[in-house]
Amino acid sequence: MITNVTTALMMLRDLGCANDIPINIQFDGLYITVIVNFGKRDSRIHSFYLQDMYRYQEKFDSIYRRIEDDINEIVLIRDMADKTKED
Repeated sequence: MITNVTTALMMLRDLGCANDIPINIQFDGLYITVIVNFGKRDSRIHSFYLQDMYRYQEKFDSIYRRIEDDINEIVLIRDMADKTKED
């Protein structure tokens, strides 16, 4: 379970770097917005309330899992496209 913001941000950064997927994280007032595959046409956006991370820790874990799933899906699509180019 992820229980603090710093750990979560570092984990997202590590996932993005390891898979060469740009991730943009914005703090805007009450919200945190995470854009997976930032600057690309197939980017995915997740927004949630900052205070939810303290009230509902399991909710943030589910957000992390959705972001992780997005990254894995983008990597899979990219790998399939690279394989098609090779053929």
